[in-house]
Amino acid sequence: MVKVVSLKIKKNWKKMYESGLTLREIGEISGCSYASVSRYLKSIGIELKNRTYIEPSIKEPWKSLYEKGLTTTEIGLKYGCSPTTVCSYLNSVGAEVKNRIYIKPSTKEKWKSLYEGGLTTREIGVQYGCSKYAVNQHLKSVGVDVKNKRYVKPSIKEKWKKLYEKGITSMEIGTKYGCSNTTVLQHLKSVGVEIKSRKCIKQSVKEQWKSLYENGWSKIEIAKLFKCSQRSITNYFVNSGIKTRTRAESRLNYYKLRHRYKGLSVRAMGYVVFKERGADNDTFLHRVIMANHIGRELTKKEVVHHIDENKTNNETSNLMLFSCTGDHVRYHQKLKKQQLREMK
Repeated sequence: MVKVVSLKIKKNWKKMYESGLTLREIGEISGCSYASVSRYLKSIGIELKNRTYIEPSIKEPWKSLYEKGLTTTEIGLKYGCSPTTVCSYLNSVGAEVKNRIYIKPSTKEKWKSLYEGGLTTREIGVQYGCSKYAVNQHLKSVGVDVKNKRYVKPSIKEKWKKLYEKGITSMEIGTKYGCSNTTVLQHLKSVGVEIKSRKCIKQSVKEQWKSLYENGWSKIEIAKLFKCSQRSITNYFVNSGIKTRTRAESRLNYYKLRHRYKGLSVRAMGYVVFKERGADNDTFLHRVIMANHIGRELTKKEVVHHIDENKTNNETSNLMLFSCTGDHVRYHQKLKKQQLREMK
């Protein structure tokens, strides 16, 4: 419920505000919000101060304190305000505000020679207690051509061609010289080296993948055997028109063909379950068999029913699919009614 403040109380707000009380303090005394006080004072033409209002007489010493060597943070702590407020005032009176970590120009002059001597911007920053960005900005301001993050000297790059032609991969070269394989490849292309494909696999090897896959091997297992990526195998199967297993078929293959029903267990409620690789929870066998039978994944709402009520009998002829739990419950109620009629 909105609290109504009488006009008599509101008239006192102007005097209270001019005496030095804040909007929040006036609101607490009157039992209302500071927003209500603010709206009323604005409506009668009173200019409100900022939330953290500081008298001009207090701000006057800030410039001399700053010029003596105190930071904006130290001045703010002394006068109970933020360093941003101090910065804003100093800028308004024409004082040159230094960076957060101020570094003397005489110090910065050394950076150019250090950088040209081989030190990185990060190493210079660590040495002088500042960020690499501060070093970067200064070097650019004095006309120094700043190198990339992963700059490699041309004398080092010259060795890459010989190493690559000897059979060392771009990844191995990059690891040895502390850069990415992309940097190595870009340099090799620029000097006219013919880049090999990432993993050149012979056609005779790829043909073995099909027979292994049809014998129940998964793509992950084939990839481990031939030391290639799963993506390479998938691309080969797609391009060759080889039909891959669905998720349900893969599950069925996991426990049936490859593992010969190993790892199966019966829960307390009587359902047969097994553990899939990488999964935290058990997988119900009867749901996997039904999904494989109908050729699609089951939704979370769908329920698989055992016709003979033997939960370990997971033959497709013994399974019935319901769209939701409600349909399953109604089916059981119907069966009970039929049993009662037969008993009569």
